Amino acid sequence: MKIGIMSSFVETSRKSGVKIQGIMWRDALASRGHDAVLVNYWDNTDFASFDAFIILRWTSSLRNMLGDLKIYNVPIISAPVFDPNKSVRAYRLAAKYGHFRPLHLTTPTHEYYKSVKDIAGFFARSEYEKKYLRECFGIAEEKIKIVPLSFRIEPAESMPENKEAFCFHVSNLNSGYKNVGRLIEAAEKYGFRLVLGGSVQGEAGRKWLDDKIAGHENITYAGLLTDEELRSYYLRAKVFALPSLWEGVGMVALEAASCGCEVVLTNDGAPKEYYNGLARLVDPHSVDDIGRAVMEKLECESTGELMRHIKANYSFGNCARILEEAVSEVIGDFRGR
Repeated sequence: MKIGIMSSFVETSRKSGVKIQGIMWRDALASRGHDAVLVNYWDNTDFASFDAFIILRWTSSLRNMLGDLKIYNVPIISAPVFDPNKSVRAYRLAAKYGHFRPLHLTTPTHEYYKSVKDIAGFFARSEYEKKYLRECFGIAEEKIKIVPLSFRIEPAESMPENKEAFCFHVSNLNSGYKNVGRLIEAAEKYGFRLVLGGSVQGEAGRKWLDDKIAGHENITYAGLLTDEELRSYYLRAKVFALPSLWEGVGMVALEAASCGCEVVLTNDGAPKEYYNGLARLVDPHSVDDIGRAVMEKLECESTGELMRHIKANYSFGNCARILEEAVSEVIGDFRGR
C-alpha cells in the first residue's frame, strides 16, 4: 500500500504530539513493508498514486482538503486527535449548530460535522475518543477503528533495579491543561522530590516556572531534554506524574511506564484505558489527591507489572500491526462499496 499522511493544521512546534504521531505512523507502516509518505505540499506529488490518505487533526481547513483530494477517488481516513475537554452534549450542540449563516461564521467543530460524509474511515486512539466521535458527530460505529499509540522511547529490557525516590514530569510546562502548577504545589506541600523537564514559552514562561519553584530545593527543572536524556530520567525515576486537566493519550506516561516508572495519572479523559487499572488515578483539580498519590507510589514496592502490561500491548510492533490492519480494512471497504 502507498499511504499519504498529512495534517490539517500547521504544526510549528518541534515537539508537537500530532507531528510525532504522524512520523510514528509513517515509520510503523514502513516497518510493515508499505510506502508511507509524509506529504509535503511543495513537492510535485502524484496524489492519484496513493491507496489512501490519513489526515491528522480536525480544523476548519479539513473541508477544503477533502474537496481537493476526493477527485482522486482515494479513501480518506480522519485521525482527529480529539482530546475532549467538554461534555458530549456540548460538542454535539457545537457540531450541529456551530455556525451563523448570515455572517458566514462557523466553528471547526461544525466544519468537522459537515465533513464526515466525505470520510471513508476514522481512527480513534481509545474507546473514549470513539464514543465522542460516534455520539457528537453521528459517525457509524463500524466506520471508527481503535488504533492505539505506541510508546516511542526504547523500553527497559527488565525492571530497573536502581530506581530513585523522585517524581518526574515532562511536557510543555506552561500549557495550562498539563496542570503543572498543581503538581508543583503538591510537591511543595508533601515534600517529595520533583524533577520537571520539557519546554517553557519564552522569558515569561521561564519566569513563571522560576517563581513557582523558588525556595523549594526538592523541585528542579532539568530543561529541554534529548531523547537519550529523557530515557535516562524514565529509567531512574520511581514515579511519573501526568495529572492533566484533560488528555488524549499522554505518550510520555506510556514511555515512562515502559521504562519501569509507577504512574500517577489524571482520571479525566482517555489515558486510563491504556493502563488496565495499574496506574494511580487522581482528581487533577485536587492538590491533595495528586500529592497523596505520588507519595503512595514513591513508597510502594515496584513489581514491574505495569511495565510488562505496557510493553505487551503498546509496543511499536504491536501498534504497527493494528494500524496496518485498520488501513487495509478501510481501503477494502472503500473499494467494495
